[in-house]
Amino acid sequence: MKKIFSIFLLFVLSFHLFGCNGGNKKLTIFIWGQAHERAIYEKIIEKFTEETGIEVDPQLVNADGYAETLSAALGTPNAPDIFYANPTNIGVYANNGVILDLKPYLEAEKEAGGHDYTDFLDGVLDYYKYDTETKRRGEGDAIWAIPKDISSYPLAYNKIIIEKAVSNGRWESETKKGDWADREGGMPLPWENDPRTGEQIVYTWEEFTNACRATKFVEDGVDYFGTALIDTWAMHSWIWAAGGDWLSEDGKKVTVNTPEFIEGFTEFIDLMDNRGISQTREQMGIKPHYDRWMAGQVAFFNVGVWDVAAFESVSKDILDYGLMPTPRKDNSEDSNWYTYIGTLGYAVSAYSKFSEEAVKLALYMSLSEESYLRMTKAQTIQLPNSKTKLEEYVNDERIPPVNKKIFLDVIQNGHGKLHPTAIAYNSLWYDVFINELNRVWKVTDADESGEMSPADYCAYIQSKMQEQLDIALQDEEEGI
Repeated sequence: MKKIFSIFLLFVLSFHLFGCNGGNKKLTIFIWGQAHERAIYEKIIEKFTEETGIEVDPQLVNADGYAETLSAALGTPNAPDIFYANPTNIGVYANNGVILDLKPYLEAEKEAGGHDYTDFLDGVLDYYKYDTETKRRGEGDAIWAIPKDISSYPLAYNKIIIEKAVSNGRWESETKKGDWADREGGMPLPWENDPRTGEQIVYTWEEFTNACRATKFVEDGVDYFGTALIDTWAMHSWIWAAGGDWLSEDGKKVTVNTPEFIEGFTEFIDLMDNRGISQTREQMGIKPHYDRWMAGQVAFFNVGVWDVAAFESVSKDILDYGLMPTPRKDNSEDSNWYTYIGTLGYAVSAYSKFSEEAVKLALYMSLSEESYLRMTKAQTIQLPNSKTKLEEYVNDERIPPVNKKIFLDVIQNGHGKLHPTAIAYNSLWYDVFINELNRVWKVTDADESGEMSPADYCAYIQSKMQEQLDIALQDEEEGI
């Protein structure tokens, strides 16, 4: 009874939010964002109306409850004209006929001299393609959403801590090893070029561990930590660097119980739990990883484009950060570094009476000069969506961080992969892995290891993940 009442309340809320498009001559856009983002969206929408004369009813909310409210309205005349979609749910939306194929509208807008959808960064539109006949992602002619943004998740370093490690001698003593045994000062610093390639250094797993050991020390009563990575966001880089992956190429088999996956997963767990370079359980209870980084006490941390504004708000005397690649397994010729790509898009309701206008607004939010100035140049909330803006973005020293090109290297130069939550019909199969991940971590500082080794955990969890993936595949086949 409570569930039925909750659904009824959501329906009522969606009706009041979006009304009935039949009597509403305004285009409705329903999107979420943080308070400062919503203020920017409103300014962009106001400029759109000023330039086009198209009136818009912006429903700008925070993320809490967004999905539930949207779900109650989807597939009904009360659905907003424009709303968020991502590479995971476009398959469900397309199969259920609740969103429009935008390709004809995009072509028409281009031919009319409007924003050119082929100007999006190479490959980004493919994340919003889905063939409803073959059930293949990234294939077919249909485009089910217009990219709002795309981001990547490389590493960041705090220059202040690393320079302290250089001054106190720890950098040289911990990194003057292996290929750098004969190099004065030890291993190149993360912002320096590799003398062998002339490009920014990419550490191996071993070298990254040494860098973290060099930056784990106490000075003037302050604890400094080599790294404090968050597993659900960072571990993928180590798994991919080892040659592992979550699913088979055809997307039908879970592949966590493979030597490559286990090797990368084990290396990440050991790095964070067994080498004395990160926080203890007691220290994490006092101050979580992110807070330690923001307090200037962590040398290496992950960063997404969405983090830049927050990082920039911290004094450079505390957090003087820059970007660097995630580590690769070793220096062999086929060894490479990877991190994940995240993207969100604007979909248009199949019930919209203003589909042409909706596409115009979505393109304006993504590709217009106004959007670039407010979202990228002024606030650094997202990367430029337009290929024509890339050179300006990279060369504009006023846009932080200084080596921001790494964000784009991930997307354009083969170092990025979609997050596992975005590679199947739903993410429930992946959630199974995450939900029991505490089994591999130490519970207390006195523990020698977690309840399970990474290898044992992969063997234990694979069949459970496969069960959920099989359900998702069946749902996809039936178009549920």
